[in-house]
Amino acid sequence: MINEYGEKDTKSFDFLDIYKLDDSEYNNRLTKHMEEVAKHVFTIGEKVKFDRGGVTIIEAEVIELNNTLHRATIKYIDEGGEEKKTSVHYFKIEKL
Repeated sequence: MINEYGEKDTKSFDFLDIYKLDDSEYNNRLTKHMEEVAKHVFTIGEKVKFDRGGVTIIEAEVIELNNTLHRATIKYIDEGGEEKKTSVHYFKIEKL
């Protein structure tokens, strides 16, 4: 299977929890899934936004990626005008 990060993964399922798809339905679902995955694939230097305690920080920049842990280090300017860095899970940030 392809997991939520777009990586190949193996899992065990009860056979009653799975069902067959025809080729077109499978391709349609896979395309939609990969479009969702692409929303959380980032590059260094990319501008993103994230939510920190209910405050959306805009114009953060990805400065480091850890694909093993699915985390990005981002830098941003806080409310006081200081540059800050933080590590966040890929699903917590969005592309601008």
